[in-house]
Amino acid sequence: MALFMALCACGGDTSEPEGDASGDPPDAALDSSEPDLDASVDSAAPPIACGPWSGDAFYARPADGAGPGELVACETRPDDDRALRMLYVTEGPPGNFVTASALVILPDSPPPIGGWPVVGWAHGTTGAADACAPSKFPDLPLNTYVLPFVEDGWALVATDYAGLGTPGPHPYLVGESEAFSVLDAVAAARRLPDVGASLGTAVTLAGHSQGGHAALFARAVPDAGNRAGGEIVGTIAYAPGLGTPRSLPYVLAPDDPLWGGAPYVVLFLNAALAYSDGPAPSSWLAPELADSLPFWAESLCILDLVDQVASAAPAVGDLFTTDFLDGVGSCAYDDLDCPAGQPYWDVLVDNEPGRERGEGEVLLVQGMADDLVVPLATSCLADRLAERDAPPAICVDEDADHLAIVEQTFPPVLAWIRARLEGGTDPPDCDPAELPPCLASEP
Repeated sequence: MALFMALCACGGDTSEPEGDASGDPPDAALDSSEPDLDASVDSAAPPIACGPWSGDAFYARPADGAGPGELVACETRPDDDRALRMLYVTEGPPGNFVTASALVILPDSPPPIGGWPVVGWAHGTTGAADACAPSKFPDLPLNTYVLPFVEDGWALVATDYAGLGTPGPHPYLVGESEAFSVLDAVAAARRLPDVGASLGTAVTLAGHSQGGHAALFARAVPDAGNRAGGEIVGTIAYAPGLGTPRSLPYVLAPDDPLWGGAPYVVLFLNAALAYSDGPAPSSWLAPELADSLPFWAESLCILDLVDQVASAAPAVGDLFTTDFLDGVGSCAYDDLDCPAGQPYWDVLVDNEPGRERGEGEVLLVQGMADDLVVPLATSCLADRLAERDAPPAICVDEDADHLAIVEQTFPPVLAWIRARLEGGTDPPDCDPAELPPCLASEP
């Protein structure tokens, strides 16, 4: 059952990134620790001049005591002055300030009165190694995933997430860290010389798969709009990852062939347990893989990781320890505690999107031909949002798979978010198909 899966959003540009791509390992419920937003967005700071596009040394610069949302450095793309790369400060865990990188792409038209509306874009899974950061691939942002927003007059701020390109681990699918990365990138973009003043206050959060998960967590950060220096007018989550992580027990039979989402589970558990000071990989990974798999997870981009895991562990029991399989495998979908599955079960529940109220309306976008983030998982997420926040708008495309969903639904999605800018409430004009019922009722 392909319920617990996330995105491989590596389609488009598979060329090597600039700089060192050797693949060497890189050096909860939301609780925003209320950063000093006046200091991070509004107060005067020493001006930073954007330099020319460079290599990996750009990503290694320290935060030097700066707070969340502050700009550390920026570079302008040599053949397109509308595209910039920036280094900024974000947070995670709360109170621990780290650097993250992001791309900023501006429209080719003058800003309107009040500034360009902003899209805080969160990308899908590329991996957890520094070499997998999208901003290291100069052409990646200019593909069908994001370019239509820019062509329509939106300023795009696309985070790489903390630890992806920059020092430290990448907390893959850890909602809290992803959320801070997304919001703080938008705040930092407002500090860019000759750019920040042209960014409007209207902020749309949008993302695909891992990024859909990130966008949903970002809207749920307390005072999210203020943290981003504006107002959250809506959130667009394309095939969001971890829509129903409590379905993991359904795919943990030891003798079953390894399912396609297993490498993503390894990435997630390796990152989330480290983020929360949880048990070492040897407590949940098979002894033969307890050393090599974390190294692969932190040094390979996602396509190579998928191949490596599939060749090393043909069956579920070859990948995980018996204690992990027995403990988590005994948990029921509607059991939020499950003592037998701890501490892993808490990590799943804490990073399940849609459990907290957030700012602005939500649009869930799902392809019915998606076999990575399946429609059933998004249906459970929709039910959770309806119960705990407000019913989301839903846009379904009957023919789209995981990678095609953004491009194939762009016209109705754009119309939906444009209407929110103008105070509209009409639902998206998408296919009449409906999501299947969730596998179980929410607790």
